[in-house]
Amino acid sequence: MKRALLVAVVALIPVAVLAQGAPDLIIHHAKVFTGDPAHRFAEAVAIQGNKIVAVGTNTAIAAMADDKTNRIDAGGRVVVPGFNDAHTHQGPRPEGFTLSLDQDATWPLVSASLANAADETPGDIWIYGTIGPKVLADPAVTAQALDRVVGHRQVILTSWTGHGTIMNTDAINTLRIRWRPRPERSRQRS
Repeated sequence: MKRALLVAVVALIPVAVLAQGAPDLIIHHAKVFTGDPAHRFAEAVAIQGNKIVAVGTNTAIAAMADDKTNRIDAGGRVVVPGFNDAHTHQGPRPEGFTLSLDQDATWPLVSASLANAADETPGDIWIYGTIGPKVLADPAVTAQALDRVVGHRQVILTSWTGHGTIMNTDAINTLRIRWRPRPERSRQRS
């Protein structure tokens, strides 16, 4: 019963779309992923503007087209209606200078590179660096440690994976990020 109802609704979609005008694009002879667990794939898709207006058989979708409709023969390839990459690494990136650091660089090397960059670039230029796991995990690398190296410059160090960032106080304040500094631990040898 559900299948018969779905077939009836899908059969009516082209009629409803034709009332709105022919689609701008049809992709046919495809394996169109629908996301519907009952009917995961269709043969063709019709697109009008930036919307998918119908999916169905090659015959049904072709009947919707007019002489202005663009047609793409997918040759049996898979067509997916778009991706939403919910795993992006967006972040603030004002114009600045990027350090060239090795993935295995340690804090002494990174701090020396930061000091050189602070000396060699204008005071309003942000300084960026991509750091490896050693620096990201180093408890000595804090906002205050960066402040001691670069003074009143904005610094953002980001892990190569994008899953960790260390900023100095001026960068944090300029970006209006609310934070409480973590107390620095003294390093003691036993």
